[in-house]
Amino acid sequence: MFGKSAWNLGLEWSDEVVDKFKKSWENREKVKCPHCNKIGHQNGMTHYHFDNCKENPMYVLKLELLVCPHCGFKSTSRVCMKRWHFDNCKNKMNNSENKL
Repeated sequence: MFGKSAWNLGLEWSDEVVDKFKKSWENREKVKCPHCNKIGHQNGMTHYHFDNCKENPMYVLKLELLVCPHCGFKSTSRVCMKRWHFDNCKNKMNNSENKL
C-alpha cells in the first residue's frame, strides 16, 4: 500500500464515546419519500433519492432512445447500436435492394 496509514488506525474508542455516536446516529432526522415510502436520513434522501426516485411521476430517464432506420429496433445503448446493429441489420440489405 502506498502512502501513510491513517492516524486513527488501530485506536479503540471508549464505551462512552461509542454510546455518544450511537445516540447521535439514532437521533438524526429521518424523512419518508412520498412516492415509494422509503425511509432514510435527511441528507441522503434530499441530495439524491427525491430527485431520482423511480416511482416519482416527474422522474425522467436521461437516456436517448435510438431507433434503427432499417427495421425500427429501439435501444438506449448508443455504443451497441452503432457498433453492432446499424451496420449488421438484417433489413439493411432489403431496404437497399428495394431502392435500386
